[in-house]
Amino acid sequence: MRSPISTVTNSKSVNGAFGYQVVNQLLRAIAERLKQHLRPGDVLCRVGEDEFCFGLKNIYATGELTDWINGVMGSFTEAFQIENCDIFMSVCMGIALDTEVNSNAEALLQAADTAMYKAKGRGKGCHQIFNREMTAATLKRLTLETDLQRAIAQQEFSRN
Repeated sequence: MRSPISTVTNSKSVNGAFGYQVVNQLLRAIAERLKQHLRPGDVLCRVGEDEFCFGLKNIYATGELTDWINGVMGSFTEAFQIENCDIFMSVCMGIALDTEVNSNAEALLQAADTAMYKAKGRGKGCHQIFNREMTAATLKRLTLETDLQRAIAQQEFSRN
């Protein structure tokens, strides 16, 4: 059983200050630090610009993740030494268990991504465990935004 865990860092400010070469070195350093949290049978991959995903084997309940999450989050309290500079990065994590999603790997990754963005919305250094209500809330918000855009385009609003 695999449970995707998405992590995200904030490399955009580093890119603006130092450029792509430093960001690439930083992303490699982040990957090396994240690799330290792999257990036998686990995998780590980069899935976006500054997003990584763990596939953890044999996790059946969120309670089994507490120490592991704390370890990953704690590993970002130390600076990354890049080009003789100390660079501090934050991390947010979205966690999805296949017992909650009951679907294929793509759906698990999407669920972890949904949870990660929910964690990001709460601030730096947060994590969020996916639950099915998140999908319903995301769909409801998307529908509302679409309806509002359509109402604006069709001039359905009026002033009293």
